[in-house]
Amino acid sequence: MADAQSLNKPKGLKSWVYEHIKELILNRQAEYGEQLRIEDLAKKLNISRTTISEALLRLESERLVQITSMGSIITKIVLTGLSRHAIFNM
Repeated sequence: MADAQSLNKPKGLKSWVYEHIKELILNRQAEYGEQLRIEDLAKKLNISRTTISEALLRLESERLVQITSMGSIITKIVLTGLSRHAIFNM
């Protein structure tokens, strides 16, 4: 993960954090089953834990992470719907 100084943070910080973590997951820089710790992400991105928590809740609603008492865990990504869509649009 890039350090906070090399990242260009936009004015819409909440959206930026959400998109940044989502990209980590979709680009497999963070793997299935990996635990995402709010404290670690907040420190690496140099932002509040609340902002990280809000982003993880949003990602949970998209089923990219599962929030448990132990933290947030990346869920398995299933692309079956995307595959079918791509086939029908050929």
